[in-house]
Amino acid sequence: MDQTLLQKDIWHDELWENPWDLAGVIVIGLFIATVLFFILFAITFGLLFPVDSTEGDQQ
Repeated sequence: MDQTLLQKDIWHDELWENPWDLAGVIVIGLFIATVLFFILFAITFGLLFPVDSTEGDQQ
């Protein structure tokens, strides 16, 4: 049982030692953060500055 725990620790350490794997995690995290920021930005400015409807738009 100790051997399987040791192997899991080695795999975890190897993941973070490889700079390409670490860069991939960073890129994916930045992409997700950017998408969430854009959604928050759209919601915020959509609520703060609603589009005024005119009578011509209703027809």
